[in-house]
Formats: sequence, structure tokens, C-alpha cells
Amino acid sequence: MFDMGINMVGMVRLKVRGDSGTRVTLRFAELLHDDGTVAQENLRSAKSTDYYILKGLGEEVWNPLFTYHGFRYVQLEGYPGTPVTETLTGLQIYSSAPETGKFECSNDLLNRIWQIIINSQKGNMYSVPTDCPQRDERLGWTGDAQMFAPTANYNMNMAPFFTKWVRDMTDSQTEEGWICDVNPAIVVGGPGKPAWGDAITVVPWMVYKFYGDKKILENSYEAMKAWVEYMRRESRDNLYIFDQNGWGGYGDWIAVVESPRAPISVAYFYYSTTLLAKTAEVIGKHDDAVTYNALAEEIRTAFNKKFLNLKTLNYQGATQTANLLPLVFGITQDEYRKKVVSNIAADVIKRGKHPSTGFLGTGYILPVLSEWGYHDLAYEVATQTSYPSWGYMVEKGQLPYGSSGTVIQNHLTR
Repeated sequence: MFDMGINMVGMVRLKVRGDSGTRVTLRFAELLHDDGTVAQENLRSAKSTDYYILKGLGEEVWNPLFTYHGFRYVQLEGYPGTPVTETLTGLQIYSSAPETGKFECSNDLLNRIWQIIINSQKGNMYSVPTDCPQRDERLGWTGDAQMFAPTANYNMNMAPFFTKWVRDMTDSQTEEGWICDVNPAIVVGGPGKPAWGDAITVVPWMVYKFYGDKKILENSYEAMKAWVEYMRRESRDNLYIFDQNGWGGYGDWIAVVESPRAPISVAYFYYSTTLLAKTAEVIGKHDDAVTYNALAEEIRTAFNKKFLNLKTLNYQGATQTANLLPLVFGITQDEYRKKVVSNIAADVIKRGKHPSTGFLGTGYILPVLSEWGYHDLAYEVATQTSYPSWGYMVEKGQLPYGSSGTVIQNHLTR
């Protein structure tokens, strides 16, 4: 059993000597069973197994060229002789994007969390921004990418990578204007769900914000507009509420505390509309900017009328995410913003200074707390080590890059 020391993405290079026809088996996994063998159950139908049959001509050095794995452990079977550390070398592979940001502070836990973030970003940068690199999926999920886009841009020069992927989205867009959940479109059918389809507005805008190049907005504008117009046609009384046979989409996916899905749908309708209006202004389509700013204001009014409890100043569900999204997107009226933030902070404190957010709320919880003066609370949330928290991952053994193991980097530039 080989332990690479990190949860990495790529493959291993095998060094071996033996008789012709000897078969060596390599099984990859993130976890181990209690008996020390690889646990591949979480990989679902992915076999995550490589086979090499020896030529028998002295030392042979091999690694696969047409597959990759997400793994920490490698179970070596059928090896002729006694393996040594140098028998396997981990090759970490990802689409080349130069690192442009760095974080370091006096708290080692936060440094380790940041290193894990970098490693995870690399692990999900293989041609498209994937949802996961290890199991039978590895798809360009839009919800995952749009939420991680700001962090990704801080860490690396992501403009070429995201520009390519935005083109994947526009290539897969339907005549009705809806965006697929996964791009390039595969496996998952039907219109993009709230926050997932909205990647077509969010990601181009984030790239523009970080790099100042209007080209991605100019190239994406018609696709952004078509998506907003699709939601507009499907809306009632300025409320776009996704409903597929009683299912409201993914919501705040895998949240600790689930939030109502209808408000999420409308909130992203508003958010995409505002981003479209801003884009129109940037690229000189001023009439469109006026049109979509007016639409956004109508959505904002309808949202607050339907979902805001004026007695408690909680939005429907009263969860952290339910209050975060309208606050961050600009839906909440100015006179109510401070109280909505205090409701968020109170919920965080009630939960032992932990987030209860999922995909959609997690990226906003710390910035909002800090922006509104809850710096100490934000720091305490960021440095928790009990579930749910970033530090919990560290305490459970997710080691940062370079901590141990034999790992080299191999940048894929295609």
C-alpha cells in the first residue's frame, strides 16, 4: 500500500523488473478499509484500476496516458519482488494556469486550509471545471464552477481556462435560451437549475471583474441575454420559480440546513438580470442596460413582497443561505440590511459559530460577516475544527500539498 500523503489527481509512474507476461495491478482510492485495503465504494461505477503487463526486458518505467484518478492511496498487487518507495511516483496533473495569488498568516490551520484549496482547485481543472476528479462523473458542473470562480481567479490566472469553458456553455445552449447543468452537455438533461444555469452570467462577469478584459462579455452577451429572457418568459409576476414535477432544483446543494428552493430560484433570476444590465453598460448597449435594470427592480420588489417577513426581517426559511443570497445580490432594501445581517450572525452563533450553508451560501458567509463588522465571528467560523467547518477536513487527515509522499507536478498544457 502506498500513501501519497495528499488527496491528489493524476496517476502514478511505475518502476518494475520481472518476467514477461507478469501482470501488475494498481488500485486507487481516497480512503482505506479498516483492514488497510483500498476503499473504492465511494467511486461508484468507476473502476479506478490500472493494469500493466511486463515486457520482461530489464527495468520498465510506465504510466498511463489516457486516464487519470483522484486518490491518496494506491494498492499494488502482483509486483514481482519487494517494492520500495521509488517503485511508485505520484504525478499530479492539471490544466496549466499560473498561480497568481498566495495566502499566508500566523495561524497554521488557515495556511493548511488554503493549501488544500489550491490542491483541490488543481484537482478539478482538467479541461473543464469538474465537480470531482475521482468517481464516475468528472463533469463540468455549472453550479460548482460559478460559486468557486472568485476564489479560482484569486489563486490563478483563470482567464484562458474560463474563457474556453464559457464557450462550452454557449455551444450547448438551446434555442429556447436555457443553459445545461453540465457543460459540455452530457448526462444531465433539461434546463439548467437555479444557480447552475446562471453560470452563463456569473462566470463571464467574474472574469471581467478580475482581468478587466471586455472580450469575454462581448462574446458571451447574447448567451447571457438569452438565458435571462428564458427565465423571464417562464416567470409569473416577475417571479421565476423553477418547478420540475414538484422539484425545485438543487437548491443550496448539500447544505447542513436546507433552504427553501423557490426564493433561490427568484434570487438568481434577479442576480443574472443585474449582471446582464451591468454587462450591457460595459459593452455599450445602453438601451439594454436600462431595460434590464428596470426588470431587475421589478424582480426585487416582487421578491421582497413574497419572501421577506417584515416582522422578523428573515427571508423565507430563516436559514443562513436564505438571508445571505438576497443580501449579497442587492435585493434587500437598505433600511433592512443591518437587521438581516444580525439575523445571520445570530444563527451562526446559535450553531456554535458554525456555518449551516451549502454550495450557494458558503462562499458568502465569511465576507458578509466581516463586511458588516463581525470580524471576530468570521475568524472564529473560519478556524473551527468541529463539523461543519473547513478545519474539520484538516483534522480528518486531508493533508496539504507537499506535506509528505512522493509527488511531482506535471502541468498539462492543451
